[in-house]
Amino acid sequence: MATLEFRLSSKVNPEGRQEIMIRLFHGKKFNLRSKSRIFIEPSFFEYYVNREGTRKTYGVEIPAKIVTARTDEAEKNGWELFERGEIVINNRIQTPEVKEARKADKRLSELKSFIIDSLEKANIDNLDSKWLKSVVDLFHDGEKIDKEKAAKRGLLNRFNQMIEGNELLTKNGTPITAGRRAHYKVMYGILFRYLTINGKTEINIDEVDKDFLLDLRDFIINENVFVEDKKWKYLYKNMKVNNLPAEPRSLNTASMKMKVLQTFFKIIFANGEIEINPFDRFTQAQHAGLFKGEDKEPFSLELSELRAIINTEVSTFLKPIKDAFLVQCALGCRVSDFAKMGMQNVIVADNVAFVEYASQKTGMPTKTPIVPFALCIIKDNDFNFPILRNVNGSYGYNKLIKSLLKECGINREIVTGKEEGRLVKTPLWQLASSKLPRKVNVTLTTKIQLNTSVAGLHKEGSSAIGNYLALSDSDRYLLMCRAFGEEPVKVSKDLRIIGKI
Repeated sequence: MATLEFRLSSKVNPEGRQEIMIRLFHGKKFNLRSKSRIFIEPSFFEYYVNREGTRKTYGVEIPAKIVTARTDEAEKNGWELFERGEIVINNRIQTPEVKEARKADKRLSELKSFIIDSLEKANIDNLDSKWLKSVVDLFHDGEKIDKEKAAKRGLLNRFNQMIEGNELLTKNGTPITAGRRAHYKVMYGILFRYLTINGKTEINIDEVDKDFLLDLRDFIINENVFVEDKKWKYLYKNMKVNNLPAEPRSLNTASMKMKVLQTFFKIIFANGEIEINPFDRFTQAQHAGLFKGEDKEPFSLELSELRAIINTEVSTFLKPIKDAFLVQCALGCRVSDFAKMGMQNVIVADNVAFVEYASQKTGMPTKTPIVPFALCIIKDNDFNFPILRNVNGSYGYNKLIKSLLKECGINREIVTGKEEGRLVKTPLWQLASSKLPRKVNVTLTTKIQLNTSVAGLHKEGSSAIGNYLALSDSDRYLLMCRAFGEEPVKVSKDLRIIGKI
């Protein structure tokens, strides 16, 4: 007689659930595996205990009343588990999680019966895992065609299809990088929580209107109020502490998230899946308001301020932060790329040191000259900056950059808003983060570059200039040194300084 076994997939979906995996076997005749398409929170799934194995390996006796256990419970007690289990619901209080678990349990029981019935009608000599998958698909998809059509037009389902598919492309026509795709997954989580809280999880893509978008934007900004709400706390329990919205999100963040959703609607509108893009229902002024960012002036470090940081002796605690910050300023890279770099990224060509890497966001190859002060720091640290393992924590890179700049006396005030007709100003050090080094690099290098239209041969902004302009790697190195107030040097293959240029 055939046997059905179940276990959990190791992958966790955005709702914190894991898919139940199926194994159907009968001696040596067949051994089939398939996904069940049924998901459950791991706290409601327990594995059968291995009494004999536990006794032999650990000398531990499992109490007779214990038949199944959660993985964390087994690890705590030193119990071995078999790779098969079942849904176990001990909670009496009908919380939303318990209700969802009971639905999954009922659905799994129905699927068991459907598989066994299908097996009785099948030729067991021709069974394989494709057959089992087709049975699972038939169970889920063959019941109501209307339900399938509705799912295809469901906002959440279609948004997830875009993330997992090949519709998201760069301007060069290549798939977006994993780093950029992660932003879409974050937006999926926000969208799921918004729809759940507002009872709109079944909304279709053509039902989204102006009011929906405005309400969603308000939710993105003020989601922090739901984190501690007992009714919705379950939506946040599987999120990392650092990712929990502990305070209102900035207008810049809200704008970025809404742009992600705007991309989605551009795609499905271009496909003819909706008649009107809901973002096109806004007037030009309303559209600008929808994507309004912070009312503050752009800011960066001036060269004198950067040199002050280079020359300031900071506390032992902040020395690693200073080293990492200065190197990132010199390279101008995103922190996601910086955190993955090492000595393997450093090369020497024509007595000039460079860092070579592929941008995580764009996938484009990048080759950046290393100015002398950054080269010395890289050599002293063997291009290893442990603080980059903790970028967003309470004592992470982002927070400690503020402490570094404060200790170095970077107190210049920046306009950060308006209040009752007066400008609101904030010390630069309070605004600093891991995004600042990229701004510093772009600002300083832009200041020293020659205006290519100054000769009058081409109009301002003409793309034709690119056909004639050819800066060598050595030219770029000299410009970088000038931008950072450094004297150019020659280096050997082992990164020793061997002279001046």
